[in-house]
Amino acid sequence: MAEALCIEANSHHTQTLDGNIVLSPGNEYVDFALAIGKAANIYKDEADYQETITYFKLFQNPDVTI
Repeated sequence: MAEALCIEANSHHTQTLDGNIVLSPGNEYVDFALAIGKAANIYKDEADYQETITYFKLFQNPDVTI
């Protein structure tokens, strides 16, 4: 994809280019989904974004206190 767009891309990590092009290696599918969500502006605020990270990346339920 980077070659087709004539851009230099670091293929080791998920990155967003120009605010709406998200490139990611296959093993970073959660980071890819989070970046797509940010690019699509689906999070109501930073707390919502952090809650999503906590649940899908850290595997913790933010509604449960231990």
